[in-house]
This record gives sequence, C-alpha cells and structure tokens, in this order.
Amino acid sequence: MSWRERLQPGSIGKVTFHTERASGSGGRRLVVHEYPLQDVHYVEDMGPSAGSQRLTLFLVGQDYDLARDDLIQLLESEGPHTLIHPYLGTLRVHIKNYEWAITTRQGGYVQFNLDYVLDGKRKFPQSGNANAQQLQSACDSCSEAVQSTFSEQFTVDGQPAFVEDAALSQMTDALSAMQSMSSQFGSLMDANPLTEMFDLFSNELSSLLQQPEALTNQITGLMSSLLGSTSTTTAVNGYSNLTTSVANVEFVQTTTPARTQQAQNQAATQQLLTTTATVETARVIASESTPFATYDDAIATRDLLLEQIDLLIENGSDTEYYPLVELQTALMKRVDDVAPGLQRVKQIQLQQSVPALVLAHTLYGDANKADELISRNSIKHPSFMPAGEDLEALS
Repeated sequence: MSWRERLQPGSIGKVTFHTERASGSGGRRLVVHEYPLQDVHYVEDMGPSAGSQRLTLFLVGQDYDLARDDLIQLLESEGPHTLIHPYLGTLRVHIKNYEWAITTRQGGYVQFNLDYVLDGKRKFPQSGNANAQQLQSACDSCSEAVQSTFSEQFTVDGQPAFVEDAALSQMTDALSAMQSMSSQFGSLMDANPLTEMFDLFSNELSSLLQQPEALTNQITGLMSSLLGSTSTTTAVNGYSNLTTSVANVEFVQTTTPARTQQAQNQAATQQLLTTTATVETARVIASESTPFATYDDAIATRDLLLEQIDLLIENGSDTEYYPLVELQTALMKRVDDVAPGLQRVKQIQLQQSVPALVLAHTLYGDANKADELISRNSIKHPSFMPAGEDLEALS
C-alpha cells in the first residue's frame, strides 16, 4: 500500500473537509546558560516542546455555508477535539486559532487555516476533573495495548485462502454493525460525515488485512469518530448493540495449523473491536462534564462496562491486563465523581389517564418536563399517559 492509499478522509468532530496542505514544527525546550569570562556554556534540556501544527482545509459545495458555520462553532468550543488528519491519522487536538477566507470569485468555497497543538497526556490536576483525566489516560493505555496485541497475533500472510476469507468476513460484519449504529444515531447514511470513511475502509479492507498495524489504526479512527461525536446515552445504546453483534462469531475447530491461526485471528479481532468500543465509550464519559441524566443511568452504564472489561481481561493478553485493570479503576472513580447528587428514577402508577403536561406539572411543578416523561416511557400518545402501568419518573 502506497502513501496515497494510506490517506484518510479528513474530519473534525462531525464536519468533513478537503485538505490543501499541512505543516508543523517541534523541537525541545533548551535553556542555554552562559557565564561571564568563561569560554564554555551549559545547555539544560527541559524536555520536548508542545510544538505547533497548521492545517489548511476547505469546504466546498452548495451547502458549504452550513458546514462553515458548524465548523466555526466547533473551533470556538472547548477542546480537545478528535481530528482525523488525512496525513497523520486520528489525533486529539486543541485549536489555538483559526482564520477563514471567502471570495466572490470562488463561490461555494471557503478556506480555513487552523493552528493547533496535540492534546497532552499529562495535565495539571484541577478540582473536579482529575478523575476524568485519569480515565482519558487509561483509555489511551488500553488502546495502545490492544493494538499492539492484535498486531502480534493477527496474520493472514502465508495462510490458505479460507483464513483470509474468514477474517475479511468478520471485519465486513463489524463494519456493517458500525454503519448500522451510525444510522441509529439519527443521520441518514447519504448525509453522514462518516460515509466516506466507511466506504474507504470497505474498499481497502482486503489490503489492510496484510497490514495489521494499519488495520488497527483505521478501526480506532472509525470507532473514535463514530462514538466521539455523540452523547453518553447515545454512545452507550450503540455500544450495547455493537458488542452484541461482535460477539456473534462461529466456532472454529483448531484441527490444523491453519484452523488454529483462523481461530486466533477471530479472537484477536473480537478483542480489538470490543476493547476499542469500550475505550471510546469510556472516553465519552470522561469528556462530558455531565455524562449521565440520572443516578440510575450512571450505575447501569458503569456495571455494563465493568462487566465487559472483566471479559476482556479474561480473554486478553498479558500486555492488556494492567491497562484494562487501570481502566476499570478509573471508570469507577469517574462514575463515583459524577453520580452523587443526580436524580433517581422512581416507579409510579396512575389511577386514571392524564395528559403528559398535567402529569409533569403534578410531579415537578413544571409542565416543560413533559417531554422527558414522554421520552423516558416511550409514550405514543402524550395526551393519554396510561393508567395502571408502571411509569418511570425522576425523584
């Protein structure tokens, strides 16, 4: 695969873009000590500099102005943001500044110049977000560990055709599950910014099977873009469906060396997909200031992820063990940090049917909360909240 084939469709958040050029700078923070009347000097190395990178991109098309407004809103929001860099892959970045230009001569076209720095792994601990930062760090460690293990265990090189066919089929099914999850998130696939990424991944899948490291990078980028642009509630719902789909694999009898490798590829792929989905869901929980609506949601999500991590530890390699344990600990601390004080869910039964507006006013003194009652209980006819049935309400 050449460098052209390794290029990725660019996106930041939900906004896709085309790239004109990219550049960057870096180095080390050096302090040069020079002393009077001495012919020598002393250089003190203070570590690597944060550096700075610049990306020139453009938006084009009939609706370029709508995409422009979305991009400006994203660039002015607090980071870090997930940047799918066409040349450098998936990055977590902070936007330092940006500039844009539009001309009448080039209608339907806007150019942006972004200056950004990479998100640091070490951050000064601030009150209220130390546990979130610890969870982000644990996610990074887990992602690196599972990618390393996959690259060591997965191979189709020198194997019979059926081994590669099985791997291709498993990856294709996983891609279909991710596309289905993307549709469930509320966007039509024709308009979904991830469509181009899905198509590119599908087209290159056969060649990517020959390059396990590149394959893991593509999967991580897709999963990060898919889950990273949603709320915790949406991410968790999609996560449950995805992990259930990934777990449905056919049993392989290891009667020959080729069948043994097929089974190993299958297990490594399942571990990679499930761990990556778990990591990116946990990353959403870490990034949102209020990731859960209720205490019950927080505890249910925590238990769901911890149970899955237990299985990943049981099936994982020695390399993955400590990062996964660290992820468990960080996740529990994060939930313990945000869950107290959240409202709890209670069960109620009505003696007679009433409109949702009336019930919201009766329970909360606020008719505007009727939508929450309707959504929580999946009510089809808001004018008739059912009597004699268990309904969920916030305490």
